[in-house]
Amino acid sequence: MDIKITAKNIKLTPAIKEFINTRVSKIENFFDNIVSAQVLISVEKKINQRADIVLHTGAKTTINASAVEDNLYKAIDAAAVKAEAQAKKIKNKAKTAAIKFLFFSSSATVPVHFSMINLPCLLARISSVRSEES
Repeated sequence: MDIKITAKNIKLTPAIKEFINTRVSKIENFFDNIVSAQVLISVEKKINQRADIVLHTGAKTTINASAVEDNLYKAIDAAAVKAEAQAKKIKNKAKTAAIKFLFFSSSATVPVHFSMINLPCLLARISSVRSEES
């Protein structure tokens, strides 16, 4: 994943850059199709630290998360948690759509982009349900 970091009104230190890289890279554990990430960190009125994370996926989906905290590391972590929650939600929707497609369609062809679910178990279940109907 390509991570682009932009700092506004703050100096981007190697420690902050490393923290952002490790924290944003962990989001890939929840959602496989992330192509690139943009992270914007900024200081607002010398009190609020803001972190914005934008994740671009291969499926034309964009995940946006932002957080404002008194500490920059807290802001980055809070934005990453929000992005993880959105990624999990998108992944669960894709799984649900794949399951509905497999169970309720007349042809049991499986789209390639739904490779994240356990297809052998689902196909065995579909074949057993269809054999009971016959």
